[in-house]
Amino acid sequence: GITPMYAVSDNLISWKPLGPMIVGEDNKDHALFPAKIDGRYVSFHRRPPSIWLAFSKDMKNWGEHVEVIKPRPGLWDGKRVGAGGPPIETEAGWLLIYHGYDENNVYCLGSALLDRDDPRKLLKRPIRPILVPEEPWEIKGDVANVVFSCANPVVDGAVYVYYGGADRVIALATANLEDLLAWTVAEG
Repeated sequence: GITPMYAVSDNLISWKPLGPMIVGEDNKDHALFPAKIDGRYVSFHRRPPSIWLAFSKDMKNWGEHVEVIKPRPGLWDGKRVGAGGPPIETEAGWLLIYHGYDENNVYCLGSALLDRDDPRKLLKRPIRPILVPEEPWEIKGDVANVVFSCANPVVDGAVYVYYGGADRVIALATANLEDLLAWTVAEG
């Protein structure tokens, strides 16, 4: 089965396992929020086919699992969705870059905005994706037609979206944070 684990480190060399969030089910696409909310850790995870949230006071015991983003049949994310990197905290809310795929197994990236104080509330979710497989390394590879985000750090107002292409290469796409947020809000 699939059992992602959380671990902590003071030096990025030695790691102390904290344990899994979920036991007894295939569950992946975990992404930890970069800040606590109401004194608790918050993380995305995926119970197929949706993106879920879970909360913890100690990163060992997780509870209050709630479904926050579901597939939208007939759209680019109609079959299954999952979180990519950690959400980005903005004044407007938590900006999430996520992946989804349709009935033809074409993986794309999209954005969503969750409430800053209560991320269980989905505020905006555009109909159109932000990145679709178009380049040769996204279309042909171990799994065809895949763009799958892994991390999205923000540096000097630019979002650097590291993503997998066709399950074979790692690529980088960039966007201005304010433009991405404005587009998510306007289109959602």
